[in-house]
Amino acid sequence: THILASVASWRGEETQWLEAQTDANVRTLFGIDVNGV
Repeated sequence: THILASVASWRGEETQWLEAQTDANVRTLFGIDVNGV
């Protein structure tokens, strides 16, 4: 199981939602385009 799926499960959140939040934080905090676009 991917770590993101495990964390989402522990927190009672949807994996896709948590992934989107994590991606947004990386873009905002570090200026990194996680999608490579």
